[in-house]
Parts: sequence; C-alpha cells; structure tokens
Amino acid sequence: MEIAHAMLIGNIIGTFVSPFSPALWLALGLAGANLGEHLRYSFFIVWGFSIVMMGAALLLGIISFA
Repeated sequence: MEIAHAMLIGNIIGTFVSPFSPALWLALGLAGANLGEHLRYSFFIVWGFSIVMMGAALLLGIISFA
C-alpha cells in the first residue's frame, strides 16, 4: 500500500515534466516556450516539491519506511 501511495505522489509531479502529457504541450504552446526551457527552469522546483510532498506524506503517516 505504501508503494502505491508513493507512486501516486510521483505521478502528480511527473505529469508536469513528462513529454507524454498533452497538458504540458498545450501549456508550452500557449506560453511560447519549448520543452528544454521548461525542464531547465522547473527541474529543481519540481524535484524540491516532490521531496516536500514525500515529507508531508511521512508526517501524516500515509507512507512509512519501517
């Protein structure tokens, strides 16, 4: 069950950097940017946010390492 919860957290974050997401291509087209610019700008922000979400899930007891 913990693995499923961890995968759900990663899936939420992964949607915004995956080249297979139609929403990402729509947003990039509307912003006039390309995927490389987006990844260079948002990689560390998305990575940090995923760590924060994982920490919150640990604090709330949703997932555990024990």
